[in-house]
Amino acid sequence: SPPQPVLNMRKSWIEISENCDFSLDNIPFGVCSFPSYKSSSSGVPLLTPSTPRCCTAIGKFSVDLHLLAEAGLLDELVAPSDNGVT
Repeated sequence: SPPQPVLNMRKSWIEISENCDFSLDNIPFGVCSFPSYKSSSSGVPLLTPSTPRCCTAIGKFSVDLHLLAEAGLLDELVAPSDNGVT
């Protein structure tokens, strides 16, 4: 028999409008670059491209998954064993 749907008991600290395309039930994944700054030889900050990274969107926010992983915030994630994912 097919896996049973999981009850939606998820919560977010991010405010997500009801008509948002990127709710907790529809989280897209992709690759993005966030601009970074470095100082020129004259000390003026310059906007430079960063290395592309895995990201997602929740509500109206882009989330850099690389930074979350570096901070250890993804260390305890485990795929549920009852949904057929191994």
